[in-house]
Parts: sequence; structure tokens; C-alpha cells
Amino acid sequence: YSGKEKIGSTYLTKQDEVGIHFKEPLQTTLKPKSALYLQVLKILMKKNPRNKYLVNINPRNTWMKNFLKNAGFELIQHTYEIPKKISI
Repeated sequence: YSGKEKIGSTYLTKQDEVGIHFKEPLQTTLKPKSALYLQVLKILMKKNPRNKYLVNINPRNTWMKNFLKNAGFELIQHTYEIPKKISI
């Protein structure tokens, strides 16, 4: 929240998966984007201690890849899926 206005959402699953989303254009106007994400991530981790945290992102999302790397996250996998309609 920013005041009384909901500006985004976060979640933490039982599988330790983190999700953070901010509404546009607030995503870039409240603070520098990385500072906003880092602040939310720190609050979420402090309030919900875990042995690990996982973040799933689109591999083409260069900004998020760089942010997570700078925040101390390590790349552990790329996941591929084949739709049922395609046969090999």
C-alpha cells in the first residue's frame, strides 16, 4: 500500500516461491524500481523466514535477472515444457 491505495501484491507459497508485482505506472514512479523490489523482498523474508526462497521469472526478463543476481539469488534451472498437442 501507498497510503490507502493498493499498489501491488506479493505472495509466498508453501514451496518457498516468491511473487512480487506492482501496478503500472506505480512500478517506476514511487521509488527507483530496484529499491522498491528490494524493500518488499526484505520485508517478506523478515516476516516469513525460510531456508530458501525461489523466484520464477521469464528468462528474457533481463532486468529481473540482474536484480535477483544483485540481491544474492543464484540461477538454479531453466524449465522447458512440451505441450500435449505436439508429438515427438
